[in-house]
Amino acid sequence: MKKLHKILVLGMIMLVGSTTLIFPCHIYFEPKIKTLQQGKEVEVTIYVKLEHRRCDIPLDATVIEAENIAIKEKGNWEEIKKGLYKLNIKIILTAAKGELRVIRECEKKGISEGILEVTAE
Repeated sequence: MKKLHKILVLGMIMLVGSTTLIFPCHIYFEPKIKTLQQGKEVEVTIYVKLEHRRCDIPLDATVIEAENIAIKEKGNWEEIKKGLYKLNIKIILTAAKGELRVIRECEKKGISEGILEVTAE
């Protein structure tokens, strides 16, 4: 019984530890807006924190999809510190609800994505 308990505890530790490393990159946005005035231009920064130190996937391979959001201006990827990059974009919400999706695909760990959902004020 004691051995079974140890195996279960070890299995849980491995499961919890592995879920923190599922995604190849951590993608997030600033500001973390939820509402926008429809038609108003807003600057948003996309951040990508790489999981691997020597990532084989170039930042230009990052896919940015927009639904009911127009990307009016897009800067260049800039390294803030080792493994952390940012991209400034200017967006306009073109409908009552929109979504900005940033996708990176890693051969080792699969797809990572960040989603920014906004609604009109």
